[in-house]
Amino acid sequence: MYIEQFKGIRMGGVSLNSENPLRTSILYGLLIGIVMGLFFNKKQNNVDIIMTVVKYSIIFGIFIYILLIFTRKIILQIKS
Repeated sequence: MYIEQFKGIRMGGVSLNSENPLRTSILYGLLIGIVMGLFFNKKQNNVDIIMTVVKYSIIFGIFIYILLIFTRKIILQIKS
């Protein structure tokens, strides 16, 4: 009953159960990467800050993409 009513969690206008998980993972990966890159950067050089943001964005983007694909498969299996 609850699973049929599940429409996805809406955050910032992008659903976590969206039709395009790649766009969602890029958006959230970039958002988390910017925050992590600015807070966890030890050096104050601009190039190092940009490289840290890029590194965290790629890591979290891939992680969120895999997470979205697996949760989508689980939801589709529960529905059927």
